[in-house]
Amino acid sequence: MLTYEAWFSMVLMPFYYDYLWWVFIGAFGLCIGSFLNVVIIRVPIDKSIVTPGSACPGCGTPIGWYDNLPILSFIVLRGKCRHCGLKISWRYPAIEALTGAITVLMFLRYGLTFQTGIYLVLAYGMIAVAVIDAEHMIIPDGLSIGGAVLGLCLSFVPGGVTPLESLIGAAGASGSLALIRWGHMKITGIEGMGLGDVKLAATIGAFLGWFPLPPTFLLSTLSGLLIAGALLIIQRKGARTPIPFGTFLAAGTVAYVFVEPWWISYLLSR
Repeated sequence: MLTYEAWFSMVLMPFYYDYLWWVFIGAFGLCIGSFLNVVIIRVPIDKSIVTPGSACPGCGTPIGWYDNLPILSFIVLRGKCRHCGLKISWRYPAIEALTGAITVLMFLRYGLTFQTGIYLVLAYGMIAVAVIDAEHMIIPDGLSIGGAVLGLCLSFVPGGVTPLESLIGAAGASGSLALIRWGHMKITGIEGMGLGDVKLAATIGAFLGWFPLPPTFLLSTLSGLLIAGALLIIQRKGARTPIPFGTFLAAGTVAYVFVEPWWISYLLSR
């Protein structure tokens, strides 16, 4: 029986090193980024991500496929609607470019494997969560609870964590943050963390298992303290100003995915 490794070496390896492969992967990532823009806009307002099609928020004119090409259309249209001249936010091409870059880097890091696919699904979800939480200070249940369920289902796919590790990771991650949230409320009398962050932690644990949780939470907390602290100082806001911790949880998760091999190698060498 032809194993996956043998099939990859014989059939896909030559194509894997072809530059056209990387063009295809990059284009795929850009298209996913375009879809994530739809998710980011519509999910927080409970609007279908399927229908109706994209339209200009200014004049309501449906956007043709030729004006909906990732990054390229933004450049051709010079960042404005073709019909009414409404300015198009720079966020659209930025998210498309970020998603495309992460897609290419993920394939470079892990190759053409099931693990790459699982990590990409997680990363795409984290991009949507990061932007939505930063803008609306909410994490929709469809992305958090739905992500946790998806992570548990993907644990049955070879290349990721086992179903038991996924279940323990989901329970451990959400339980840890729930305990921190409860303790903070008891001590200070204020809600320092939303339930959305607790649910998002379940998604992270379901995808990564329990082992990566300490470094993931550490990366998230450090980035949150540094970036949010700097913004509070610059904007001269008080220490009780709400911070979108889900944004930093998402960023820390994607960062961990890329440093995971070094983290594991370091622990094994101790």
